[in-house]
Amino acid sequence: QFFARGMCLVVAMVLFFAALGSLPLPTCVAIFFVAPLLITLFSVPFLGERIGIHRSLSVLAGMAGVLLIIRPGTDSFQQETLLVLAAALSYALFQIWTRRLKSVGNLEAMVTVQHVAYTVVSAPVFVFNLLAPVPPTGNGALDFILRAPVMPGMIDWIYMAACAVMVLFLSWVSSNAYRHVEASFIAPFEYAAIPFAVIWGILIWQDWPDALAWAGMVLILAGGLYTVYRERQQNSTVMSETPMPASTAAAHPPEEDMPGFEMPDPAMQDPEKDADAG
Repeated sequence: QFFARGMCLVVAMVLFFAALGSLPLPTCVAIFFVAPLLITLFSVPFLGERIGIHRSLSVLAGMAGVLLIIRPGTDSFQQETLLVLAAALSYALFQIWTRRLKSVGNLEAMVTVQHVAYTVVSAPVFVFNLLAPVPPTGNGALDFILRAPVMPGMIDWIYMAACAVMVLFLSWVSSNAYRHVEASFIAPFEYAAIPFAVIWGILIWQDWPDALAWAGMVLILAGGLYTVYRERQQNSTVMSETPMPASTAAAHPPEEDMPGFEMPDPAMQDPEKDADAG
């Protein structure tokens, strides 16, 4: 089960990077963020979690944002966006599986097997591209994945080593979070990647999203942030309505008396009555 979970992440990453060969980075990241919406939806049948009307509306807002970016049925629609959607589906299953396996094994084993799955897939692809590279096909996605390897320079090795360390750390943090907290609550936090993708896309490749793409990103971010707000509000309400345990109540009696009932003043009590009562 650990290996199957890891393969879900590998498939998601391969499809995502394949789409990067044809689509701008901000577009890929924004479309990929249908994944938290899928995580929220899948948490109902697979994890038995419940989502209320507010979270459902947030999911619908996010999906509307994704549609504004993809624009199916229009001249601007690109087939590579389907690769990103498939990557989002695979990633959502990966995180749902993480939650289901929280009581099996340990976190270190999950992360280790996850990176073994990376190696099992990437090593044969590397050997194939090294021995029999595919000539350019004109398809950006295929050429990005199957082109001949390029020997990295020293600065490239430094960048890759830094990325490897960050990915390993983030994999551990993400897996740990999904094991201990409701998946439908964690998912919206991942939306923070969207503004960073826009910033990097503009700074490095000068990829400026158009008006509809901006509108879609705003809807996705708004839906995610509103979900976080509602969940925090709901958790605060639940905490305030939870009855105090008897042991806590005994240890911390109320300072004020109950309405309509007056405690007798010890100074006004009749000593003889007290003696008779004794």
